[in-house]
Amino acid sequence: MGEEKLEVVSHSLDEDGRIEQYVVKPPPAAQIESDVVLEASEVTVVKEQKHKHPPKKINMSMEMSMKKRRAMGNM
Repeated sequence: MGEEKLEVVSHSLDEDGRIEQYVVKPPPAAQIESDVVLEASEVTVVKEQKHKHPPKKINMSMEMSMKKRRAMGNM
């Protein structure tokens, strides 16, 4: 397979913060108008730009004791 330089539009991360997929603009010769999703395992990164993401929001359910609720004024 040949190499093709593609513009990365976005990427998705797994739960550990590793890149899972890249969203790229297809090369003009491909005659595809929409962005393309590539699995990270299928891509060789030749130029990397570092940046930070805000922490992922975690959906979790928690229970508080009645004592804690009373202390917070919720009961």
